Order: sequence, then structure tokens, then C-alpha cells
Amino acid sequence: MIKNLFNKKKYDVKPENNIPQKVYGVPNRERQEAKYDIDPRANAPRLVYGPPDAMQKIKEKLEKNGRELFSAFQSDFAGPARFYYINYFQDKFQFRYGYSDNGAFVENEASNPNLTITEHDEEYYKKFMNELLPIIGKWDYEYMNTDNPNGTEWKINNMNIYVHGLNKFPEDYDSAMSIINRYFNIDNNHYTDKYDVDPHDNIPEDLYGIPDFLLHQDKDQ
Repeated sequence: MIKNLFNKKKYDVKPENNIPQKVYGVPNRERQEAKYDIDPRANAPRLVYGPPDAMQKIKEKLEKNGRELFSAFQSDFAGPARFYYINYFQDKFQFRYGYSDNGAFVENEASNPNLTITEHDEEYYKKFMNELLPIIGKWDYEYMNTDNPNGTEWKINNMNIYVHGLNKFPEDYDSAMSIINRYFNIDNNHYTDKYDVDPHDNIPEDLYGIPDFLLHQDKDQ
């Protein structure tokens, strides 16, 4: 028995079999970012771990909705909110756009009637990313101005980059949103319509009442 404990044959590995495994890929010394070059269609959640029920739910969701590759939103407090999603679904890249005039969340579900969905090929998706990533790739992780918590909140997220903010924006934020709106077939003029206020409508609300001098002026007339 003691002899078997010191049996070294189990460690005898032939040199031709003693090779590095390729589970995570070999680093590219010349171009470090190459390790992030992943075909979106191959970037699927692994179903190795977790209870069987959870794995089944993930599988069913992928079949019904596809994989989310990109998301973004801009939401004003109690005002308009715009949501952008890209899902790889049924061999197409679906650009999904949702709008709510009261800031309500628009869920990324293929069956959601509040989403406008256009389908594109892989070349269209890659052109979009090639334009957008050089801009947002230089941004900080977050841009926060908490002096007014009821302001504008925004987020842009793809598989490798996540940036968000509140009442504060990168210098070229408008350029990034212009690219997003163009590829989602959203009119940029409509996107900024929250600032288009008719001068006749741009008046103080009655919450504060009518100034006294106006009241007296009406009586004199």
C-alpha cells in the first residue's frame, strides 16, 4: 500500500502532451485589445453552473428575446425617456427603440408593443460600433452632479464599456447620441424637442400665484 502511495507514474506526462490549454486564449502581445475581439454571436451566457430551473429560464429567454449586445437610455425627471437596445435575435441584429413621455421604463422584450424594432445585418452593427466606440471609449466611468437629483439621467452600455451620468455629460456626448439616433433611425430634431417650447407656453405655472402688480393692473383696466 505504501508503495502505491509513491507511485509516480501518474505524473509521467509525455512532452508532446504537456502543452498549455487554450481555454481563455493566448494573449496577443502586439495588440492587447485583441482579447476583446469576440464575435457577438459567440458571446453567449454559459449554462454550466446553477440549478437546472435557472438554466432553463435563461435558455427560454434567449429563445424568445435573443442576446442583448447594447443598451442606452436618457431620461428626464417626470419627463420624456428614450431607450435603445440591440439584440442578436434569429440571426439578425435588432435595433430596438422605446419612448415614453412620462419617463416610464420601456422593457427590452421582443413582444413589447412600445418598442420600434428594425432588423439589420452584422455589417450594419459593426459600422455602428466602429463609429460609436472611439468616442465613448475615452469617457470616464461616470459623470455625476448630485446638486439636482431630479435632473437628466443617462447610460450607454455595450459588452465592454459601461458609462453613465446624472446632470453631467462628457464634452462630446451630443456627438455620441447623434450617432446612436442615426443608426436607430431616430430624427435628431425630435430627440431635442424637449427644448422646443412655444414662447406663449413658456410662462410660470399657477403654483406660485399671480404677482400682485398684475392683479392691480387688471383692476385698473
